[in-house]
Amino acid sequence: MADQESPRVLVLFDDPAEATRVKNLFQSEGCLVRLESNPAELLSFSQQETPDVLLCSRAFTGEIFSSFDLSGEEFNTPILVFLPWEEREEAARLINGGAADVIYTPYSDQELSARVWNHLGLREALSSLERREAELKRLTSRLQSEKEDREKLLGIMAHDLKNPIIGIVGFLIEITSHFEQYTPKDLLKVLIELRGSAFRVRDLLMNLLDWARAMTRGDQVRLKPINLITIVDQIAGILDFQLNKKHLRIQTQFDVFQIKSDEDILSAAIRNLLSNAIKFTPVGGSIVVTSSSQGKDVRIEVRDTGVGMDSATAAQVLSYSGKKYTYGTDGERGTGLGLKLTRDLVSKLGGTLTIRSEVNKGTSVTITLPQSLTD
Repeated sequence: MADQESPRVLVLFDDPAEATRVKNLFQSEGCLVRLESNPAELLSFSQQETPDVLLCSRAFTGEIFSSFDLSGEEFNTPILVFLPWEEREEAARLINGGAADVIYTPYSDQELSARVWNHLGLREALSSLERREAELKRLTSRLQSEKEDREKLLGIMAHDLKNPIIGIVGFLIEITSHFEQYTPKDLLKVLIELRGSAFRVRDLLMNLLDWARAMTRGDQVRLKPINLITIVDQIAGILDFQLNKKHLRIQTQFDVFQIKSDEDILSAAIRNLLSNAIKFTPVGGSIVVTSSSQGKDVRIEVRDTGVGMDSATAAQVLSYSGKKYTYGTDGERGTGLGLKLTRDLVSKLGGTLTIRSEVNKGTSVTITLPQSLTD
């Protein structure tokens, strides 16, 4: 049946010889058969373990029908009633009362076997349909949630891209229109502002491109052997300016060097984590990237000695429902999207992202990838 177990057949007969005949028949066909001669025992047994089919003498139908709500979900086991041929006019009443089928006696073993297995097959088909329906509801709910998250994300990005771009354009118009009025010191202050806005736009665009690339690929993940040292070195090159400005360097402690994953997705996830670590780590602090095996998983951790955050903030940075801007140790304004996007990217690899952080003691973000992606 559903769990690949032997079908459970409950036999409730008033005739011991007939009960033994049925028991022997279905045991020979691989079923688990339980004999009962007292309807009260059925009540107790059914509360502990629901049979897949109940074979019942005509004599016990009154007690069974009155004991269970056969129109609801309390007892949804199909009941096959054994009815003497001369009492066949009772068949319609029994079906209306809750019986799934009526088997006239005398009968052949072949007929009984075929009728019972038909009901067992129908029960399994209905169970399978219910499981599929539950799974469909779960997937529908998840898709709706993802759709809402994407709509929020696009709205946030549109807003966050608009403001710095407008600021950059405004600064440039002002400078070019009144260039002769600016002293070198004033001009440097404006250029520093422009640089900050440009970095913010760059971070937002890279996040947007990472997200768009992942979304347009759907569930497709392109696995290939990749080297973690190469990935981290390439990312360090992209983030070189920010690293040098704070006199930081990225240290690595790899127990696992070569893994099998999607290079674009994993690189984007690690880049977001390192960019965050740089942003919230003060001058001269420490940033360490480690990799290790844990059972059947591979863990990639980015750990810093930055400003950290409390547990409420750590939970909020992974939620699209409440967006809170944060500022780095050099006044860098966070996008509020990096960790959310990283979590979504990692989930496409079948992995998880966890955060451990403490105020003024730093943050550790761990990506855990299943072994199936590293074999």
